[in-house]
Amino acid sequence: MQVEVLLSHRQLPGEALVAAMETCLRIGSVSTDLVAIEARKATEGNESPPT
Repeated sequence: MQVEVLLSHRQLPGEALVAAMETCLRIGSVSTDLVAIEARKATEGNESPPT
């Protein structure tokens, strides 16, 4: 993985990034863009609504 993935931690939760990296490695991809997409998908529905 590249530095861009590590820098994504500034905007995305670490747990989502780890899950995304595991998914990408499982399918054989090293695309940083795919990691970001998968991490965003992992966070969908997990965010608290604004109060």
